[in-house]
Amino acid sequence: MPSKATPQAGVSCLHEVPAESSMLADYLRELQLHRLQALFEERGQRREEWFGEYARSQLASDSACTSRPSWLAWRGCLPCSDGEGSSSVAVVALWAADLRAARRGVLALRL
Repeated sequence: MPSKATPQAGVSCLHEVPAESSMLADYLRELQLHRLQALFEERGQRREEWFGEYARSQLASDSACTSRPSWLAWRGCLPCSDGEGSSSVAVVALWAADLRAARRGVLALRL
């Protein structure tokens, strides 16, 4: 049975994509992550939904950082239809440059 959670539960603010950043859309396009691009276009850049490895510094609009996150994730919630009222299930879409980055992303997102 899927675990019930809030989307942002336990994720460090260092990994949250800054809401004012315009770099996320460009980075998704650059990596040709079409499904994440479509999700971004539909949902937009809502607070506490988009995460990346040290995204707070790497994807900030005023960042001098030249490196980019080696993992990106969207994390949201879907209502749970188990009859328990206002519960929800966390849903995650994760991209990683390699297996080690994927492991770091899973650990950072506490999956």
